[in-house]
Amino acid sequence: MQISREIFEQQQHPRFGTSNPERMRVELWEWMIRGGGNARMPGEITWIFEDGKLQGTQTPYAARQFFRTELDCAGGPCWTFDRMGATQTTLNDGRIVCIGGEHEDFYDPDFCIYNDVVVLGPSAEVEIFGYPKEVFPPTDFHTASLVGNEIVIIGCTGYQNERRYGYTPMYRLDLTDYHIREMTSLGEMPGWISKHAARVAPDGVIVVTGGEVVSKKDEREVYRPNIEEYAVDIASGSWRRLTNRNWPQFAIRMESRRMFNYERWPRPKTLLPEGVEYSLLECDSLLGAKIAVRDVRIAISVKISEIRILVEGDLPPPVVEQLIESMRVHAQSAVGESCWVEEI
Repeated sequence: MQISREIFEQQQHPRFGTSNPERMRVELWEWMIRGGGNARMPGEITWIFEDGKLQGTQTPYAARQFFRTELDCAGGPCWTFDRMGATQTTLNDGRIVCIGGEHEDFYDPDFCIYNDVVVLGPSAEVEIFGYPKEVFPPTDFHTASLVGNEIVIIGCTGYQNERRYGYTPMYRLDLTDYHIREMTSLGEMPGWISKHAARVAPDGVIVVTGGEVVSKKDEREVYRPNIEEYAVDIASGSWRRLTNRNWPQFAIRMESRRMFNYERWPRPKTLLPEGVEYSLLECDSLLGAKIAVRDVRIAISVKISEIRILVEGDLPPPVVEQLIESMRVHAQSAVGESCWVEEI
């Protein structure tokens, strides 16, 4: 497959489909999926995914280098299959159905959240299906559950201005012709959830666990780890909560609301509390730690702009207050700036 610089410049940007679905026959996109400058033809490729990414697919940076073009995102980001938060579902006939995903983070010029479905065939065939944004919005960090001849898509991170706080998005992908339809969520649902897990239970419901839920509080977004389990009836779209943990969760942030930088990154080991007897269960040098107080596990997670603390059970409020205050003081010392605590 030969791709010229002219074709690259014409086809490099993502676009939405115009029908449900639109079979998108874009030479450049297929070329990039197959490996770009090292692209091989059907029959010569084995699809290998590691950590949710297809190995060997072309990145925007490598594509621009290959065609000797400058970084120019005036017309938008460069299309790519190098994505995070996409799903891959292998069917009995060998097809791999890949849904959505995003490239890089919001600050990158090639940041894009995709709403396409890419089908990789057992003999290395490639089919790309696009959809109008109104039919299937840009979707990432969702789950994809195979139910009969459909894939049920649950959850999403999505673009900030497109989130519906308190609601859980669900879609059904028909594997006969790849059309998508939205399902209506009813009942006690997780909310705007992403990075979770889903499994199809024997009784025909889908059980959702883990991940994180974003909500709106005082005109700003708040991310909260999902500690409950939920089940949705895929026939009716009706949700119910299976657990009632309601464990306390806290966030420690700098007063300036800035992100932590590497020089002042609050190392988990330095955050461990004083004045409370605990046992150390595990401790990562950068990302977090777990301790136990009176047989109650406490998870400490260091994120890019906050420290999250999850108390996985019941402890007397004075003990919890002492734990959190000690960690706040240690965080303040680590970052060299006043820090505050919020229950989330």
